[in-house]
Amino acid sequence: MTMDVRDRVPARAARGPAPAFDAPELEALVFEKRAFEGRALALDEDARRRIAVRVRAMRRARRDARVRAARVRRALLG
Repeated sequence: MTMDVRDRVPARAARGPAPAFDAPELEALVFEKRAFEGRALALDEDARRRIAVRVRAMRRARRDARVRAARVRRALLG
């Protein structure tokens, strides 16, 4: 069983649940999922590039969040 970091970080728990995705993020997630499954949408090159930029930004944000969470865990647990 994994332990949720929010159980150990009161400030995160006090802020409430994570915000919901906005439309572009949700669109990028759907595109990423379909591309991963080999069912990419038929889009023009410009739209493909815009979505790829959003997907990369989302992946970077997720990685940064994981790094921040790891730093918090290390700081709290010593």
